[in-house]
Amino acid sequence: MYRIVLGLWILSSVAFAPPALADDFCAPNPTPPAAVSKHELPPTLRELCATMPLGGPVQGRNCPPDRDLDGVADTLDRCANTPKWVPVDAKGCPLDEDRDRIPDYQDRCPGTPTGVKVDAKGCWILKLTIPFEADKSELLATHHAALDRVACQMRQGRPKMEIQGHQDRALNEAVYPGVDLRRARAVADYLIYRGVKPEALIVLGLGDTKPLKQNKKAANGAANNRVELHPR
Repeated sequence: MYRIVLGLWILSSVAFAPPALADDFCAPNPTPPAAVSKHELPPTLRELCATMPLGGPVQGRNCPPDRDLDGVADTLDRCANTPKWVPVDAKGCPLDEDRDRIPDYQDRCPGTPTGVKVDAKGCWILKLTIPFEADKSELLATHHAALDRVACQMRQGRPKMEIQGHQDRALNEAVYPGVDLRRARAVADYLIYRGVKPEALIVLGLGDTKPLKQNKKAANGAANNRVELHPR
């Protein structure tokens, strides 16, 4: 009996598992090794030479010139004049944990997914609008591919995503109450289905407060029935 129940559980878990993405490049990041306590290590050359920008001997060791006091000798420093309070790598350049080419000390959006386009503040630039039929909140399969990539990218970093549901002013709220929020939730549910953590999503229903186009023509009104995604 136990083997039968176990077999059924395995089959059900396979049957209801989310299908693999055709182009899923989101391999999990390796877990970094545990840091060694600073108190267990002797003073480093950087610590000994922290007050000697022009170099010189200290405690039997020779400090090379390090004018920006970042702990990397001037002859090896590829990023001269780094602020002395900024953590740097072995080349003397400011750390950039999410590799978006914006140093951590200037990055307003740490944890940006790998490979996405960012602005001067290090924040993810994403222009994605999901259209919906005028009186419906069902997510069409034609939009799965775009959301698959967003989900894949979100799993690569630590961003938050604001999902805004919108509707046109011509849509009768009394007949279709809360359709804007249901649209946003449909998109959020799909991203969660694709592995995005629920706490990374902010779901909002904004009604007809932010129309893309004024409703003078039916085509303009249709453009207002949408969901927008905004990284935070």
